[in-house]
Amino acid sequence: MSRIGPRTRRFENKLNKRIIPMRTIRSHDRVVAGLAAISIGLAFGAGSAMAQAPAAQTDAFYADAAHANIGGFWRPAPGPRAVFKVGNKVLSAPDAYGHLTGLPYKPAWKKAVDARYAADLKGEPYGDPNDSCWPPGMFGDYLVDPNGVDVVETPGRVELIFERQSSVRWIYTDGRPLPTGDDVIPTVKGDSIGHWDGDTLVAETVNVREEPTLGYRLPHSDQVHFVERFKRLDADTLQIDVTITDPQAFTQPVNATLTYKRADIDSIAETLCLESTMDKRVDANLVVHPDTRVKKHYGYDLPDPH
Repeated sequence: MSRIGPRTRRFENKLNKRIIPMRTIRSHDRVVAGLAAISIGLAFGAGSAMAQAPAAQTDAFYADAAHANIGGFWRPAPGPRAVFKVGNKVLSAPDAYGHLTGLPYKPAWKKAVDARYAADLKGEPYGDPNDSCWPPGMFGDYLVDPNGVDVVETPGRVELIFERQSSVRWIYTDGRPLPTGDDVIPTVKGDSIGHWDGDTLVAETVNVREEPTLGYRLPHSDQVHFVERFKRLDADTLQIDVTITDPQAFTQPVNATLTYKRADIDSIAETLCLESTMDKRVDANLVVHPDTRVKKHYGYDLPDPH
C-alpha cells in the first residue's frame, strides 16, 4: 500500500493497481446508492400495485383466472323463464297450458305443433320424450323444473350441471373444432365449443338429436344450431342470450334471453325420473320418433328430411 498524504487521501484499487482519488469513489458511491434507492422504490411501488389489484380469486365454481367469472349456482330471475323474440317482435309468454305460439315454423312443422297442442289439451299423449324420462334436451334444460344450473368454469372447459336429472353439458374452450363427417355422433345435448369475446362466453352447439324438444313441447330438426352468449351483468346476475336457427323447421332465427340470479348452493335438489312418475300412457316406442309412430292415430307427422 502506498503512503497517502493527509490532504489528498487516495484509494488504491487492488484490481488494476490504479490509484483513484477518494472524492471520485465517494461520487460513484452516491450514484450507486441513488440507483439502489430508485430500484427499491420501484420494487416497492410494484408490490403496492400488486396489492391493490390482486389476481382473480378462484373457488369451487371458478378456476380459470384468465377469463371472466361466470361460475356459480344460478336460478331463473323472477318473471318469464325466457323472453323469445322473432325479428323485432317479442313473443307473448306461454299460456296457462305451457303452450308458446309465434315461432316461425314452416307450414308442415306448424301443422305438427298445432296438432301436438290440440292433443295436449285433450289429455292425449303423443310421445313427448319428457314424458318418458328422456333428458329435456339442449335448450329444454333451461325451461324445466327444478331449474337450477351449476356453472363450473375451468381452463379449457365450462360445465353446466342442471338440477333436473343432474343433466350435464360440456362447452369446450380449448380451441378444438366442432366434429364433422364420421366424427359426428348426434346426442341429446349435442356438441358444444366456446370462445371468449371479452367478458362474454360465446358457445356454439350442433349435432343435437331431433327427439328432444325446445321446451313447451316444441320440436326441432337434427339440423338445429344454437349460439349462446353467457355474460355476468353483476355479482348476482347471469344473462344468457341464445340464437336458434333450424333450416329445416324455421323460416328465420329465433332469439331468447334468459336471466339468472345467484342462488344458495345448499338449495340444490336431487330429482330423478322414476317409473312411478312416468306417464304410463306413453308407449316407450313412441319416444324414438314420437310423431312418426303416432301418425295414424293423430293424423300428423313431422316432415321427414331423410
